[in-house]
Amino acid sequence: GGGGGGAGWGAGGGLGNTPTAMKKRCSKADRLQRLTSSGGTEKCEDAVVATLRWLKEEQNEDGSWCGQKQIGMTGLGLLTFLGHCETAGSEEFGETVLAAITFLVDKAMKNNGKLGSDFKDNHWCYEHSIAVYALAEAYTLCIKSFGENINQLEDAVMASGQFLINSQHQGGGWDYAYSEDSARGGDVSIVGWHLQALKACKYTGLDFANLTRCYKKGLDYVERCQLASGAIGYSGPNIGGGSDGTTLAAVGALCFQIWKSSASKVARKAVRFMDKEMKFDWNTADSDLYGHYYAVQCMINNGGPEWERYNKLFRDQVLNNQHKDGYYKVVGGGNKINAVAGSFAGDGGYGRHYRACLATLMLESYYRFLPATGAKTN
Repeated sequence: GGGGGGAGWGAGGGLGNTPTAMKKRCSKADRLQRLTSSGGTEKCEDAVVATLRWLKEEQNEDGSWCGQKQIGMTGLGLLTFLGHCETAGSEEFGETVLAAITFLVDKAMKNNGKLGSDFKDNHWCYEHSIAVYALAEAYTLCIKSFGENINQLEDAVMASGQFLINSQHQGGGWDYAYSEDSARGGDVSIVGWHLQALKACKYTGLDFANLTRCYKKGLDYVERCQLASGAIGYSGPNIGGGSDGTTLAAVGALCFQIWKSSASKVARKAVRFMDKEMKFDWNTADSDLYGHYYAVQCMINNGGPEWERYNKLFRDQVLNNQHKDGYYKVVGGGNKINAVAGSFAGDGGYGRHYRACLATLMLESYYRFLPATGAKTN
């Protein structure tokens, strides 16, 4: 069985303050119950803990991870610990979690809420949204649930979350470099992280201006990108550029499930399309972990036979490709893979860290959130 208590009982609070959707991750008994009732095994839990131990060893002195894209990679690392309900008070991982939070909080406070490793790189909007997702979730679990005292975390969440809301493109998406009036208008891949981050902001209970209007505009943007088949395009209702529509169908479906319900039309159409078309084989080109990070969540939310089929497709492939030290083998046998953005594929740069986080978040999906409202949870 995995170590890591998975519940940092701080000075106050308690699970009564945890959003219902997030409660099951916070006790080992609940995690195992969710695993066994929804098609996971105890091996999934062991694999998660092995990666958390590897991540703990790999963390930089300043609390970050990796040598490039440190904001985004630290956000993903932090989400991976929080997904197992490891907080600043956790016995085995508390120092790791606190160091990661502190690194991100310091960056947010220095830059008026903006979170990016290099603001000259237009892609920093990805880092910002991933880091907001992580900080907001850290606030909800560490402060709201367990009463831990983490300096400036609330201020950082407010500043970075409000910046995210204020930087939405007028068309409802979010675009590179947070351009608000570009001709392109953003894309579904960027929007996916922003709508997850917004949901995490909502769970904090903190008061953000225009949050509701913002997420509704974001969902409208996603809906406009859906094709009749259920596929979802990159920045409009068409498929091309190496995408077969399944990865972004998963992104869009999850956005609708977390904000509306699994019964929403966009989500149902997307799930039906993915059920027919989505492939996953760790060692071939069909190994887009970025898409499958979303797919696991939207399939478990959907439940039913689609989830049963998907669970068979993904679970053992992830378990069988973990190295005994906790990280994961390269995908696609080291060759080019079918992916919108495949920087998780190799072992260079931040690839190994990114891949380990995606694979672990996939395995945590059994208990990380209770299936979104309206889901068939049998």
